[in-house]
Amino acid sequence: MLEAHGWGETCHRLNEKAAKGDWGGMGSLITDEMLDVFAVQGTYDELPDLLRKKYTGVIDRLGFYALPGALPADESARRALIDAIRR
Repeated sequence: MLEAHGWGETCHRLNEKAAKGDWGGMGSLITDEMLDVFAVQGTYDELPDLLRKKYTGVIDRLGFYALPGALPADESARRALIDAIRR
């Protein structure tokens, strides 16, 4: 995937760091431009519009993979976020 965006050399460098267990060093290779391609960043209130803008017509399914604490702890808040995204 990185090669498709012209970041093939970074892919190789990431693989080298992973093989050495240099997980902390891997982050230094990821640029803001790369992050923008692969991630959506915003507040909970901004996420529905940001996701629609980036993925309408591109995906038909969405899943959340987040570190503990990254999604609202309150189930009703999580449900509200998901409902807002579905609209």
